[in-house]
Amino acid sequence: MVSGDDRRSPHVSSLKLSSGESVVRLGRYEATYGLTAETPVQEWEGYEPHTLTSAEFDDT
Repeated sequence: MVSGDDRRSPHVSSLKLSSGESVVRLGRYEATYGLTAETPVQEWEGYEPHTLTSAEFDDT
């Protein structure tokens, strides 16, 4: 889920802590969920948006 003007995950955005704490927490986040995108999805090569209903999203 992304939100806000910067289209960032609210979970990633909430990692604004002291530099030492944020490095540790970001490492844990990436170990669990993988790396975060560095560029907006709309700029990815081959990006083709598809509209999904809530039910289609849940099924996927």
